[in-house]
Amino acid sequence: SKKIGKPVESVIALDVDFNLLKERITGRRVCSKCGAIYHIHTNPSKVEGICDVCGSELKQRADDTVEKLQQRMEEYESSTQPVIDFYDQKGAVTHIDASQKPEDVFNSIKEALGKLG
Repeated sequence: SKKIGKPVESVIALDVDFNLLKERITGRRVCSKCGAIYHIHTNPSKVEGICDVCGSELKQRADDTVEKLQQRMEEYESSTQPVIDFYDQKGAVTHIDASQKPEDVFNSIKEALGKLG
């Protein structure tokens, strides 16, 4: 990894409940041809399993399974969470509620970045 040589001054942490994360990730579908992204509950295609843009088959990514999510969460808990906790104790973490609608999460991130200057 490349070192920048600057201290970490601020961290943005996206906080979300595991069950909501599981629903979001396992429901995601991606067009095998054009890459358009859908969700079986929140943004379904007009015809189930078929891309609205190009008519190709929609697929679930290999890493969008409960098993892979569980692995990623275990890695997060062991590798990333201690780093978040370290910077949280220094008052350097801005927590964002990522259970909001995606556009609200985006706006919260923009707002947090705007406060950083």
